[in-house]
Amino acid sequence: MAKSKMKFEREQVDAWASVVFKKKEALWTAEVDLRVYINCKGEPCIEDANVEFEIDDKVVRYSGFKEFYDKMFGEGEYNKYTSDLVDEAEVLYKAQSTEYQINSVKKIQS
Repeated sequence: MAKSKMKFEREQVDAWASVVFKKKEALWTAEVDLRVYINCKGEPCIEDANVEFEIDDKVVRYSGFKEFYDKMFGEGEYNKYTSDLVDEAEVLYKAQSTEYQINSVKKIQS
């Protein structure tokens, strides 16, 4: 086999985390799952969010809950509510994202 002309340039090790927040409302519980990417410098970046709902500790289907919520509070209110939940979770995550978490990732990557 001929000697390769390809040279190693760099390696980047990254990590993903799933961070879950729950908010108890009067009739249901909202669960916000943030998908957080932590780059090689230990900097967290929220990439995605998923919102689920539970009534009496049972996960309810998205379409059924959305229909229920919009009928109760008005057309389009479900989208505003879930957006507000994600915003609240993101603010909490950023406030709770400690140096310990970032340093833990750096230790794993080194």
